[in-house]
Amino acid sequence: MGRVLDYSQMFERDQHPTDPQPADAADPFSTFVPAETRDSDSPREVKFDQLVRGDTVGAFRIQRLLGRGSFGAVYLARELTLDRLVAVKVVLPDGQQATAGEGRSLAQLRHPNIVGIFGEARDSKSGCHLLWMQFVDGCDLATVIQRLWDQRDGTDWTESDFVKNCSSDVSSTETLNRVEATRGSIELVCDVGSQLAKALDHAHGCGIVHRDIKPANILMSRDGIPMLADFNLAENATAGDSQRLGGTLAYMPPEQIAVWLGETKRIDACRADIYSLGMVLWELVNGERPFADQEEQLTTSGQQKIIDLMNVRREAVYRKAPGAKLGLEMILRRAMAVDPTSRFPSARALATALQGLAELQRARRDAPARKSLFLLFRNHLFWFILIGGLVPHLCASVLQIYFNNTWIEPDDEFFTKALIAYNMVVYPGCIGWLSRNLFRFASGYRRVIARQEMPRGAFRKLRGQMLRLPRQFAIVAAFGWFPGIYLFPWLLDYFGATTSPEDWTHFAMSFAIAGAIAMTYSYALVLYLVCVYGYRACWQTGTHYRERARYELRGMEKRIGRVSILVGVLPLAAAVLLLALAPQAEFNNATQIARLHRLVIALIVFGGFGLYLVVIGSARLSRVVRALTLSQE
Repeated sequence: MGRVLDYSQMFERDQHPTDPQPADAADPFSTFVPAETRDSDSPREVKFDQLVRGDTVGAFRIQRLLGRGSFGAVYLARELTLDRLVAVKVVLPDGQQATAGEGRSLAQLRHPNIVGIFGEARDSKSGCHLLWMQFVDGCDLATVIQRLWDQRDGTDWTESDFVKNCSSDVSSTETLNRVEATRGSIELVCDVGSQLAKALDHAHGCGIVHRDIKPANILMSRDGIPMLADFNLAENATAGDSQRLGGTLAYMPPEQIAVWLGETKRIDACRADIYSLGMVLWELVNGERPFADQEEQLTTSGQQKIIDLMNVRREAVYRKAPGAKLGLEMILRRAMAVDPTSRFPSARALATALQGLAELQRARRDAPARKSLFLLFRNHLFWFILIGGLVPHLCASVLQIYFNNTWIEPDDEFFTKALIAYNMVVYPGCIGWLSRNLFRFASGYRRVIARQEMPRGAFRKLRGQMLRLPRQFAIVAAFGWFPGIYLFPWLLDYFGATTSPEDWTHFAMSFAIAGAIAMTYSYALVLYLVCVYGYRACWQTGTHYRERARYELRGMEKRIGRVSILVGVLPLAAAVLLLALAPQAEFNNATQIARLHRLVIALIVFGGFGLYLVVIGSARLSRVVRALTLSQE
């Protein structure tokens, strides 16, 4: 048996629709057997809203009361003909108008997140209306929200907390925890919200609007599956407009309240449903409705209070959500926009946005990164990129100078002058160009880190600029190093040094080796910093996340593989080349031979570090990319 569901609010309405009553169906009331008098000849008086365990009404044997309201009661019953548990809703004659049309509305809908209807009938003698439907073995979302926020005391909650509060069946919860209990509140709210939005889109596609979406009308299975219920106020809305009144004031959009007050006659009922769903999800993630604190401060009553409530929602002063929830907050604020035309154009669009954000949260969760290091590198990313891109050049410069001193032994005076002249032009020029490109959009990245709202196109542009940074560093390295093959010997001649063709060959070799190493390592380090720490931060709402991430990171794993090979091979290949050339060289003294040995050792160390990056860094980087593109399989 599942938990007792609070169905009582199914019968509570602020104003009743006036749909015509359904025609009489087959009468399941024709057979009533009271439990305590089943073997006697004097059955007790039939009170269909006060049935007890064992009572049999037609083909249904009552198990227990699930909920009671102003217009009737809901029972858990066993349908004897099919031997299944169903929820039987009995509506008294006084509540016929409040629930008219619910069976017809539900009968048109076939969706896993909408409570299914099996049948309905009316007793001609008592006037009671009977509706039997799918039994959901959990509790309503209002109960889940209350339990969650009473227990968490304002702190974040996880999937495990959520499921435990959907059911008291510990075995079911433990089973689900063993499967997956790592999702946080944002990811789970997006998942629940996208399922409900898809159910709502299905209903709208069938020409039916709900008009009373609230936590009490959303039933949760013991596995945490949401199901939209209570279509009492549903109506055919093929045209998308509504003139009907009703619903729950606490979750109404301002334009629906305006209908109550007579300010307008028609509203877009589909977008009104989207507004109400946005309020439900806001309450789930924050523990209270978006305007609850402002509404509690109202001291008016009656119609004036309704006017004040409408004005509060028209002003739309939202309490700022914590930074980690900004993406979800932006989606929900759009769903609850004051102007209906500013909301999502359909429930499907809302579902797409929520599903994309859930995928983004999953990618962030699955991409490996230590929290402390991640925050440090993310918050100061561009400084680390600048340093990580320049350090390989400094190391390569030391290797190149050592190489020239080993093989050529140039005149110190002329060599120093040429070295200073070349580096005084190359390093400031390259650093300046890179800094300009880095800090040109650093202000946008600072806004991302500060969790400030930005236009959706700004994030896409920022990600594109960031993914181009490794290539830009490689291009700068090429322009900084390879022209030195010709310019550096020319500078030596310009300052008066005498160079031979053999010296030119050695200079060319030193610049080519050092430049290739610097360019490769610079590219690899910047690529690592961008993918692991920068890219995932440059998302906010995550709409169409999977498709866009896979498009933007297409070919990334192949690039990682190619650069990993170069990082490990280049320094070791250079060391092997020097050892191969050493027997042919004519060294003048033992100092040159010692320098050669140290140079070879330095290249081997570089190569060893590169192999470490290949084994550790590239593997981790590939895992990050697969996680970010949701293609871990």
